[in-house]
Amino acid sequence: ESEIFSGEGKSAQRDITRTIPGVPARHRALVVDDSPTVRKSLVLELGSFNIQVDTAETGEQGLEMLEKNQYDIIFLDVVMPGADGYQVCKTIRRNQQTKLTPVVMLTSKSSPFDKVRGSLAGCSAYLTKPVEYENFYQVLEEYLALAKDPGSGKTGSAGLV
Repeated sequence: ESEIFSGEGKSAQRDITRTIPGVPARHRALVVDDSPTVRKSLVLELGSFNIQVDTAETGEQGLEMLEKNQYDIIFLDVVMPGADGYQVCKTIRRNQQTKLTPVVMLTSKSSPFDKVRGSLAGCSAYLTKPVEYENFYQVLEEYLALAKDPGSGKTGSAGLV
């Protein structure tokens, strides 16, 4: 499945704003997913909200990055080689530095059982791939309070002259 987003108005990618060198990104996100396509889609999408994104291919890599950096939100694939998303999420929740960081599970598994497992692991939100763009935006808005910042329009052209 190459498309991560589905639904109407399916992305802000059309009006991409590159982050401006020297201007700090408003938020920082970590994307942990073994699919290069998903990682790229999320980097572009989050970038359009001026969110700086780091990516990791495996849960282990993701945890290493969490030791070195502070993130405002973490997007975590469930099915990955090595540690799966549930294990990684539990580890994040056990760590003093990261236990309050919002963790959004991304998965193609949509059964109620999987959602319960996600909740038990401590995830903040659970998005099923392909992700409805509106759901994705709502999660961003809820956890990063994008709506409270008048500079954040869906076009991502805030602050450009």
